[in-house]
Amino acid sequence: MTIYPVVGDKNDLLKEVYKIGCDEKAISILSKKFNVLPIKVTDLKPSRANIIKQEMLSSKGDVVVNSKSISCTIDKTDALLLGTEANYQDFIRKMEFQNSPYLIELSKQIKKIIENYYNRLPSQMTRNNKVIDYSRPNIMGILNVTKDSFYDGGKYTNLDKAIVHCEEMIKDGVDIIDIGAESTRPGATPVPAEEEIERVIPILEKIKKEFDIVISVDTYKSIVAEEALKAGADIINDISGFSFDENMIDVVKRYNAITVIMHIQGKPQNMQINPVYSDVVRELIEYFDEKIYFASTKGYNINNLIIDPGIGFGKKLSHNIEIIKNIPAFKKYGLPVMIGVSRKSMIGMIMGNTDSMNEKVVPVEDRLYGTLGLNAMAIMKGVDIIRVHDVKAHAHLIKIIQAMK
Repeated sequence: MTIYPVVGDKNDLLKEVYKIGCDEKAISILSKKFNVLPIKVTDLKPSRANIIKQEMLSSKGDVVVNSKSISCTIDKTDALLLGTEANYQDFIRKMEFQNSPYLIELSKQIKKIIENYYNRLPSQMTRNNKVIDYSRPNIMGILNVTKDSFYDGGKYTNLDKAIVHCEEMIKDGVDIIDIGAESTRPGATPVPAEEEIERVIPILEKIKKEFDIVISVDTYKSIVAEEALKAGADIINDISGFSFDENMIDVVKRYNAITVIMHIQGKPQNMQINPVYSDVVRELIEYFDEKIYFASTKGYNINNLIIDPGIGFGKKLSHNIEIIKNIPAFKKYGLPVMIGVSRKSMIGMIMGNTDSMNEKVVPVEDRLYGTLGLNAMAIMKGVDIIRVHDVKAHAHLIKIIQAMK
Protein backbone atom coordinates (compact mmCIF):
# COMPACT_ATOMS: atom_id res chain seq x y z
CA MET A 1 0.00 0.00 0.00
CA THR A 2 1.26 3.47 -0.94
CA ILE A 3 -0.22 6.64 0.52
CA TYR A 4 0.54 10.20 -0.62
CA PRO A 5 -1.24 13.55 -1.01
CA VAL A 6 -2.44 14.64 -4.44
CA VAL A 7 -1.76 18.34 -4.91
CA GLY A 8 -2.90 20.36 -7.89
CA ASP A 9 -5.72 22.26 -9.47
CA LYS A 10 -9.16 20.98 -10.42
CA ASN A 11 -7.90 19.46 -13.69
CA ASP A 12 -5.13 17.56 -11.90
CA LEU A 13 -7.64 16.05 -9.48
CA LEU A 14 -10.01 15.15 -12.31
CA LYS A 15 -7.19 13.22 -13.97
CA GLU A 16 -6.77 11.20 -10.77
CA VAL A 17 -10.52 10.51 -10.68
CA TYR A 18 -10.44 9.22 -14.26
CA LYS A 19 -7.35 7.10 -13.54
CA ILE A 20 -9.12 5.47 -10.60
CA GLY A 21 -12.01 4.54 -12.89
CA CYS A 22 -14.80 6.40 -11.13
CA ASP A 23 -18.39 6.07 -12.36
CA GLU A 24 -18.81 8.62 -15.17
CA LYS A 25 -22.10 9.82 -13.66
CA ALA A 26 -20.38 10.78 -10.41
CA ILE A 27 -17.57 12.84 -11.95
CA SER A 28 -19.58 16.06 -12.37
CA ILE A 29 -20.64 15.81 -8.71
CA LEU A 30 -17.13 15.05 -7.44
CA SER A 31 -15.57 17.89 -9.44
CA LYS A 32 -17.56 20.38 -7.35
CA LYS A 33 -15.96 19.11 -4.13
CA PHE A 34 -12.31 19.70 -5.00
CA ASN A 35 -11.64 23.35 -4.30
CA VAL A 36 -12.47 25.34 -1.20
CA LEU A 37 -13.16 28.94 -2.21
CA PRO A 38 -13.02 31.52 0.60
CA ILE A 39 -15.49 34.40 0.09
CA LYS A 40 -15.37 37.47 2.30
CA VAL A 41 -18.50 39.44 3.21
CA THR A 42 -18.00 42.71 5.08
CA ASP A 43 -20.06 44.75 7.55
CA LEU A 44 -22.69 42.20 8.49
CA LYS A 45 -25.09 42.58 11.38
CA PRO A 46 -24.34 39.74 13.86
CA SER A 47 -27.87 38.36 13.46
CA ARG A 48 -27.34 38.01 9.70
CA ALA A 49 -23.85 36.62 10.15
CA ASN A 50 -25.21 33.96 12.49
CA ILE A 51 -27.83 32.87 9.96
CA ILE A 52 -25.18 32.67 7.24
CA LYS A 53 -22.93 30.60 9.49
CA GLN A 54 -25.78 28.26 10.43
CA GLU A 55 -26.77 27.68 6.81
CA MET A 56 -23.17 27.17 5.66
CA LEU A 57 -22.56 24.65 8.44
CA SER A 58 -25.69 22.76 7.41
CA SER A 59 -24.29 22.77 3.86
CA LYS A 60 -21.04 21.22 5.17
CA GLY A 61 -19.11 24.45 4.77
CA ASP A 62 -18.09 26.93 7.45
CA VAL A 63 -17.96 30.65 8.21
CA VAL A 64 -15.44 32.63 10.23
CA VAL A 65 -17.00 35.52 12.18
CA ASN A 66 -16.02 37.79 15.06
CA SER A 67 -16.08 35.97 18.41
CA LYS A 68 -18.70 38.43 19.72
CA SER A 69 -21.04 37.83 16.80
CA ILE A 70 -22.77 34.79 18.31
CA SER A 71 -23.77 36.77 21.41
CA CYS A 72 -24.64 39.81 19.27
CA THR A 73 -22.46 42.03 21.47
CA ILE A 74 -20.84 43.73 18.49
CA ASP A 75 -22.38 46.16 16.00
CA LYS A 76 -21.08 44.45 12.88
CA THR A 77 -18.70 41.74 11.74
CA ASP A 78 -16.94 40.63 8.60
CA ALA A 79 -17.41 37.00 7.61
CA LEU A 80 -15.19 34.58 5.71
CA LEU A 81 -17.21 31.83 4.05
CA LEU A 82 -15.38 28.56 3.38
CA GLY A 83 -16.85 26.01 1.02
CA THR A 84 -16.53 24.00 -2.15
CA GLU A 85 -18.67 24.66 -5.20
CA ALA A 86 -21.07 21.95 -4.00
CA ASN A 87 -21.26 23.49 -0.49
CA TYR A 88 -22.08 26.89 -1.93
CA GLN A 89 -24.73 25.55 -4.28
CA ASP A 90 -26.48 23.86 -1.34
CA PHE A 91 -26.12 27.06 0.73
CA ILE A 92 -27.60 29.21 -2.06
CA ARG A 93 -30.62 26.92 -2.39
CA LYS A 94 -31.29 27.21 1.33
CA MET A 95 -30.87 30.99 1.37
CA GLU A 96 -33.60 31.38 -1.25
CA PHE A 97 -36.13 30.48 1.46
CA GLN A 98 -35.03 33.25 3.83
CA ASN A 99 -37.53 36.01 4.63
CA SER A 100 -34.80 38.66 4.49
CA PRO A 101 -34.43 40.50 1.14
CA TYR A 102 -30.89 41.39 2.25
CA LEU A 103 -29.87 37.74 2.68
CA ILE A 104 -31.58 36.72 -0.56
CA GLU A 105 -29.65 39.44 -2.43
CA LEU A 106 -26.43 38.34 -0.72
CA SER A 107 -26.99 34.75 -1.86
CA LYS A 108 -27.57 35.98 -5.44
CA GLN A 109 -24.24 37.82 -5.37
CA ILE A 110 -22.47 34.75 -4.01
CA LYS A 111 -24.08 32.65 -6.74
CA LYS A 112 -22.73 35.02 -9.39
CA ILE A 113 -19.25 34.93 -7.85
CA ILE A 114 -19.29 31.12 -7.82
CA GLU A 115 -20.37 30.98 -11.46
CA ASN A 116 -17.71 33.49 -12.51
CA TYR A 117 -14.98 31.76 -10.51
CA TYR A 118 -15.57 28.19 -11.66
CA ASN A 119 -16.70 28.75 -15.25
CA ARG A 120 -14.38 29.46 -18.15
CA LEU A 121 -14.06 33.12 -19.08
CA PRO A 122 -15.72 33.78 -22.47
CA SER A 123 -13.79 35.33 -25.34
CA GLN A 124 -14.22 38.99 -26.18
CA MET A 125 -15.00 40.17 -29.71
CA THR A 126 -13.52 43.56 -30.57
CA ARG A 127 -15.35 46.20 -32.58
CA ASN A 128 -13.20 45.12 -35.55
CA ASN A 129 -14.31 41.48 -35.23
CA LYS A 130 -11.05 40.27 -33.70
CA VAL A 131 -11.32 37.61 -30.99
CA ILE A 132 -9.44 37.80 -27.70
CA ASP A 133 -9.26 34.19 -26.52
CA TYR A 134 -9.09 33.79 -22.74
CA SER A 135 -8.58 30.03 -22.75
CA ARG A 136 -4.93 31.01 -22.23
CA PRO A 137 -3.11 34.10 -20.90
CA ASN A 138 -2.74 36.95 -23.40
CA ILE A 139 0.27 39.20 -23.89
CA MET A 140 -0.23 42.94 -24.33
CA GLY A 141 2.98 44.36 -25.77
CA ILE A 142 3.93 47.91 -24.84
CA LEU A 143 4.68 50.33 -27.68
CA ASN A 144 5.59 53.64 -26.08
CA VAL A 145 5.88 56.55 -28.50
CA THR A 146 6.90 58.84 -25.66
CA LYS A 147 10.10 60.68 -24.85
CA ASP A 148 9.97 60.11 -21.09
CA SER A 149 8.63 56.62 -20.29
CA PHE A 150 10.57 55.05 -17.41
CA TYR A 151 12.05 52.16 -19.46
CA ASP A 152 11.90 52.76 -23.21
CA GLY A 153 11.22 56.48 -23.49
CA GLY A 154 12.51 57.90 -26.79
CA LYS A 155 13.21 54.52 -28.42
CA TYR A 156 10.16 54.37 -30.69
CA THR A 157 9.12 57.97 -31.38
CA ASN A 158 10.29 57.47 -34.96
CA LEU A 159 7.56 55.86 -37.11
CA ASP A 160 9.85 53.36 -38.83
CA LYS A 161 11.42 52.23 -35.54
CA ALA A 162 7.98 51.85 -33.98
CA ILE A 163 6.80 49.66 -36.87
CA VAL A 164 9.93 47.49 -36.69
CA HIS A 165 9.38 47.01 -32.96
CA CYS A 166 5.73 46.17 -33.56
CA GLU A 167 6.69 43.56 -36.15
CA GLU A 168 9.21 42.05 -33.71
CA MET A 169 6.56 41.76 -31.00
CA ILE A 170 4.13 40.08 -33.40
CA LYS A 171 6.80 37.54 -34.42
CA ASP A 172 7.54 36.93 -30.74
CA GLY A 173 3.91 36.07 -29.96
CA VAL A 174 2.14 39.23 -28.83
CA ASP A 175 -1.68 39.21 -28.76
CA ILE A 176 -2.38 42.93 -28.31
CA ILE A 177 -0.29 46.01 -29.14
CA ASP A 178 -0.79 48.85 -26.64
CA ILE A 179 0.24 52.25 -28.02
CA GLY A 180 1.02 54.90 -25.43
CA ALA A 181 1.82 58.52 -26.26
CA GLU A 182 1.90 59.98 -22.74
CA SER A 183 4.05 58.67 -19.92
CA THR A 184 2.09 57.97 -16.74
CA ARG A 185 5.09 57.11 -14.58
CA PRO A 186 5.15 58.78 -11.14
CA GLY A 187 5.74 62.51 -11.52
CA ALA A 188 5.28 62.51 -15.30
CA THR A 189 4.27 65.75 -17.04
CA PRO A 190 0.89 65.60 -18.85
CA VAL A 191 0.89 65.83 -22.65
CA PRO A 192 -1.67 68.01 -24.48
CA ALA A 193 -4.34 66.02 -26.32
CA GLU A 194 -3.31 67.45 -29.69
CA GLU A 195 0.27 66.27 -29.23
CA GLU A 196 -0.90 62.86 -28.04
CA ILE A 197 -3.04 62.50 -31.18
CA GLU A 198 -0.12 63.52 -33.40
CA ARG A 199 2.00 60.78 -31.84
CA VAL A 200 -0.59 58.00 -31.81
CA ILE A 201 -2.57 58.21 -35.04
CA PRO A 202 0.19 57.82 -37.68
CA ILE A 203 1.57 54.74 -35.92
CA LEU A 204 -1.88 53.29 -35.31
CA GLU A 205 -2.83 53.71 -38.98
CA LYS A 206 0.45 52.16 -40.13
CA ILE A 207 0.05 49.14 -37.82
CA LYS A 208 -3.56 48.76 -38.93
CA LYS A 209 -2.48 48.76 -42.57
CA GLU A 210 0.43 46.33 -42.24
CA PHE A 211 -0.57 43.87 -39.50
CA ASP A 212 -3.60 41.85 -38.41
CA ILE A 213 -3.38 42.44 -34.67
CA VAL A 214 -5.58 43.75 -31.85
CA ILE A 215 -4.66 47.38 -31.15
CA SER A 216 -5.07 49.16 -27.83
CA VAL A 217 -4.47 52.85 -27.15
CA ASP A 218 -3.36 53.91 -23.69
CA THR A 219 -5.14 57.20 -22.97
CA TYR A 220 -7.46 58.76 -20.40
CA LYS A 221 -8.57 61.59 -22.73
CA SER A 222 -11.86 61.15 -24.59
CA ILE A 223 -10.68 63.32 -27.51
CA VAL A 224 -7.66 61.08 -28.06
CA ALA A 225 -9.77 57.94 -27.60
CA GLU A 226 -12.27 59.08 -30.23
CA GLU A 227 -9.57 59.82 -32.80
CA ALA A 228 -7.94 56.46 -32.07
CA LEU A 229 -11.24 54.61 -32.47
CA LYS A 230 -11.95 56.45 -35.71
CA ALA A 231 -8.55 55.25 -36.93
CA GLY A 232 -9.42 51.64 -36.06
CA ALA A 233 -8.29 50.95 -32.49
CA ASP A 234 -9.94 47.97 -30.78
CA ILE A 235 -9.32 48.81 -27.11
CA ILE A 236 -9.03 51.95 -25.00
CA ASN A 237 -6.75 51.50 -21.99
CA ASP A 238 -7.90 54.15 -19.49
CA ILE A 239 -5.64 54.38 -16.42
CA SER A 240 -8.29 56.49 -14.67
CA GLY A 241 -11.20 54.09 -15.10
CA PHE A 242 -13.44 56.88 -16.47
CA SER A 243 -12.38 59.23 -13.62
CA PHE A 244 -10.25 61.86 -15.40
CA ASP A 245 -12.58 62.61 -18.33
CA GLU A 246 -16.35 62.46 -17.91
CA ASN A 247 -16.84 62.09 -21.68
CA MET A 248 -14.79 58.90 -21.95
CA ILE A 249 -17.70 56.59 -21.15
CA ASP A 250 -19.80 58.15 -23.93
CA VAL A 251 -17.00 57.70 -26.48
CA VAL A 252 -16.29 54.03 -25.74
CA LYS A 253 -20.02 53.32 -25.65
CA ARG A 254 -20.59 55.01 -29.02
CA TYR A 255 -17.83 52.98 -30.68
CA ASN A 256 -18.59 49.76 -28.78
CA ALA A 257 -14.95 49.61 -27.70
CA ILE A 258 -13.43 47.20 -25.23
CA THR A 259 -12.14 49.30 -22.33
CA VAL A 260 -9.53 48.64 -19.67
CA ILE A 261 -10.55 50.33 -16.43
CA MET A 262 -7.65 50.72 -14.05
CA HIS A 263 -7.52 51.74 -10.40
CA ILE A 264 -5.41 54.74 -9.51
CA GLN A 265 -5.18 56.73 -6.29
CA GLY A 266 -4.47 60.36 -7.17
CA LYS A 267 -2.89 61.34 -10.50
CA PRO A 268 0.48 60.40 -12.03
CA GLN A 269 1.99 63.66 -10.79
CA ASN A 270 1.22 62.90 -7.12
CA MET A 271 0.09 59.27 -6.87
CA GLN A 272 3.22 57.98 -5.15
CA ILE A 273 3.28 60.65 -2.43
CA ASN A 274 2.40 58.47 0.58
CA PRO A 275 -0.59 56.47 -0.74
CA VAL A 276 -2.75 55.18 2.13
CA TYR A 277 -5.32 52.36 2.34
CA SER A 278 -7.04 50.77 5.32
CA ASP A 279 -7.65 47.57 3.31
CA VAL A 280 -6.27 47.80 -0.21
CA VAL A 281 -8.06 44.79 -1.72
CA ARG A 282 -11.41 45.75 -0.23
CA GLU A 283 -11.05 49.36 -1.40
CA LEU A 284 -10.16 48.27 -4.94
CA ILE A 285 -13.15 45.91 -5.06
CA GLU A 286 -15.42 48.76 -3.92
CA TYR A 287 -13.87 50.96 -6.63
CA PHE A 288 -14.55 48.41 -9.39
CA ASP A 289 -18.06 47.76 -8.05
CA GLU A 290 -18.75 51.47 -8.51
CA LYS A 291 -17.09 51.72 -11.94
CA ILE A 292 -18.95 48.73 -13.36
CA TYR A 293 -22.25 50.00 -12.00
CA PHE A 294 -21.51 53.46 -13.45
CA ALA A 295 -20.77 51.98 -16.88
CA SER A 296 -23.98 49.95 -16.81
CA THR A 297 -26.09 53.02 -15.94
CA LYS A 298 -24.62 54.78 -18.99
CA GLY A 299 -25.73 51.96 -21.27
CA TYR A 300 -22.23 50.62 -21.87
CA ASN A 301 -21.90 46.87 -22.45
CA ILE A 302 -20.04 45.87 -19.28
CA ASN A 303 -18.95 42.59 -20.91
CA ASN A 304 -16.53 44.79 -22.87
CA LEU A 305 -14.64 45.79 -19.71
CA ILE A 306 -11.21 44.59 -18.60
CA ILE A 307 -10.17 45.02 -14.96
CA ASP A 308 -6.69 46.35 -14.07
CA PRO A 309 -5.87 46.81 -10.35
CA GLY A 310 -3.18 49.33 -11.25
CA ILE A 311 0.10 48.05 -9.83
CA GLY A 312 2.29 51.02 -8.91
CA PHE A 313 -0.42 53.61 -9.49
CA GLY A 314 -0.85 55.14 -6.04
CA LYS A 315 0.40 52.08 -4.14
CA LYS A 316 3.30 51.28 -1.86
CA LEU A 317 5.24 48.03 -2.25
CA SER A 318 3.14 46.34 0.45
CA HIS A 319 -0.06 47.34 -1.38
CA ASN A 320 1.21 45.93 -4.68
CA ILE A 321 2.17 42.63 -3.07
CA GLU A 322 -1.22 42.35 -1.37
CA ILE A 323 -3.01 42.94 -4.68
CA ILE A 324 -1.04 40.26 -6.54
CA LYS A 325 -1.60 37.75 -3.74
CA ASN A 326 -5.33 38.42 -4.03
CA ILE A 327 -5.82 38.36 -7.81
CA PRO A 328 -8.70 35.84 -7.45
CA ALA A 329 -10.73 38.56 -5.69
CA PHE A 330 -10.91 40.49 -8.96
CA LYS A 331 -12.26 37.45 -10.82
CA LYS A 332 -15.63 37.95 -9.10
CA TYR A 333 -16.94 40.00 -12.03
CA GLY A 334 -16.54 37.37 -14.72
CA LEU A 335 -14.38 39.86 -16.62
CA PRO A 336 -10.77 39.58 -17.84
CA VAL A 337 -8.15 40.76 -15.36
CA MET A 338 -5.05 42.52 -16.67
CA ILE A 339 -1.91 43.35 -14.78
CA GLY A 340 1.06 45.56 -15.63
CA VAL A 341 4.18 44.93 -13.54
CA SER A 342 6.77 44.99 -16.31
CA ARG A 343 10.11 46.28 -14.98
CA LYS A 344 8.32 48.44 -12.39
CA SER A 345 9.90 49.82 -9.23
CA MET A 346 8.28 47.18 -6.99
CA ILE A 347 10.49 44.60 -8.73
CA GLY A 348 13.56 46.76 -8.20
CA MET A 349 12.65 47.13 -4.53
CA ILE A 350 12.06 43.41 -3.94
CA MET A 351 15.29 42.46 -5.72
CA GLY A 352 17.16 45.14 -3.77
CA ASN A 353 15.68 44.09 -0.40
CA THR A 354 14.17 47.50 0.25
CA ASP A 355 10.66 48.91 0.52
CA SER A 356 11.41 52.43 -0.72
CA MET A 357 13.10 54.13 -3.65
CA ASN A 358 16.79 54.40 -2.69
CA GLU A 359 20.24 53.34 -3.89
CA LYS A 360 19.46 49.66 -3.15
CA VAL A 361 16.74 49.49 -5.80
CA VAL A 362 17.81 47.32 -8.74
CA PRO A 363 17.88 49.43 -11.95
CA VAL A 364 15.18 49.04 -14.58
CA GLU A 365 17.45 47.33 -17.12
CA ASP A 366 18.07 44.47 -14.63
CA ARG A 367 14.42 43.74 -13.80
CA LEU A 368 13.48 41.23 -16.52
CA TYR A 369 13.88 38.10 -14.39
CA GLY A 370 11.93 39.67 -11.55
CA THR A 371 9.22 40.64 -14.01
CA LEU A 372 9.00 37.07 -15.29
CA GLY A 373 8.71 35.72 -11.75
CA LEU A 374 6.00 38.15 -10.78
CA ASN A 375 4.01 37.60 -13.98
CA ALA A 376 4.27 33.83 -13.52
CA MET A 377 2.75 34.24 -10.06
CA ALA A 378 0.02 36.52 -11.44
CA ILE A 379 -0.87 34.05 -14.20
CA MET A 380 -1.06 31.17 -11.72
CA LYS A 381 -3.40 33.35 -9.65
CA GLY A 382 -5.71 33.79 -12.64
CA VAL A 383 -4.60 36.91 -14.54
CA ASP A 384 -5.83 36.90 -18.15
CA ILE A 385 -3.64 39.61 -19.72
CA ILE A 386 -0.08 40.62 -18.86
CA ARG A 387 1.14 43.99 -20.13
CA VAL A 388 4.87 43.73 -20.85
CA HIS A 389 7.90 45.22 -22.57
CA ASP A 390 9.60 41.86 -23.21
CA VAL A 391 7.24 39.81 -25.36
CA LYS A 392 9.45 36.88 -26.38
CA ALA A 393 10.48 36.00 -22.83
CA HIS A 394 6.86 36.09 -21.67
CA ALA A 395 5.64 34.01 -24.62
CA HIS A 396 8.09 31.32 -23.49
CA LEU A 397 6.93 31.72 -19.89
CA ILE A 398 3.29 31.19 -20.87
CA LYS A 399 4.14 28.07 -22.90
CA ILE A 400 5.81 26.55 -19.84
CA ILE A 401 2.89 27.43 -17.56
CA GLN A 402 0.34 26.08 -20.05
CA ALA A 403 2.27 22.82 -20.34
CA MET A 404 2.09 22.39 -16.57
CA LYS A 405 -1.70 22.77 -16.46
